[in-house]
Amino acid sequence: MSSEGEVLTHTPPAFSADGKTLYYLLRRTTAGSGAELWRMNVGSGASEAVFPGVFITGYDVSPDGKHVVYSTGKGGRASQLWIASVDREAPPKRIGDSGETSPYFGLDGKILFSVSEGNVNYLERMNPDGSGRSRVLNYPINQVQAISPGRRWVMAILSRKDGKGVEEVAIPTEGGPIRVLCASFCSPRWSPDGRFLYIPVEQQSRQTPGRSLAIPVGPGETLPEFPPNGVEPGSDTNVIPGAQSIQRAEFVPGNDLLHFAYVNSTVRRNLYRISLP
Repeated sequence: MSSEGEVLTHTPPAFSADGKTLYYLLRRTTAGSGAELWRMNVGSGASEAVFPGVFITGYDVSPDGKHVVYSTGKGGRASQLWIASVDREAPPKRIGDSGETSPYFGLDGKILFSVSEGNVNYLERMNPDGSGRSRVLNYPINQVQAISPGRRWVMAILSRKDGKGVEEVAIPTEGGPIRVLCASFCSPRWSPDGRFLYIPVEQQSRQTPGRSLAIPVGPGETLPEFPPNGVEPGSDTNVIPGAQSIQRAEFVPGNDLLHFAYVNSTVRRNLYRISLP
């Protein structure tokens, strides 16, 4: 994909549930332009824009692979939410225009999203037609990062209760106590089949690809017991029974530990000689 443009990672690429398609946001021209949603056929390597000419800031593909919910926003205008069929047989339908971001398909066809009120963000849900809006949590969040394949957990960043920094948590979409995953900022990733949750424990740098823990998840996306304050940076596999070490921090998991995708960022510069008067 490197010859097509810049693959954006604020909304990470994601495999479809069957692992045959890789979705990603691609910015093809100047740094100031928007990004389109693209997909690549893993078998053939062929890529195409899903909705050509539509600039998207965040997206999620439905579990059955038939629909996409996405947010748009440009030029200082409030973000909007849309639902569209992947095959483009029907025109996209706008379901929100009040600054909603970070959309995800939830359980029972609900749409989960983040919305701002003043200086804080809240996690809310609504019906696919935009009706029936309600809050998932009665307290604010910092940022929504991902959702589990079974739609039972929303991964989000919250401010610590003691006011000292932030913590990465899993919020149950059906109600119940949140689970602290990381002792500091991290970006958890799920395998498309929901069998593994990946927690980065060593960050990527120019010298190393970093490291993550592949943590097995039980039936019904039952999370194992985490340390009370979450997984600490640098943790080994013994922190959670059954965890395995993966020698990469930033990647897109496949349906097994040996297959994944990752974004390789490069910087190109030109050096010119200029004659001075």
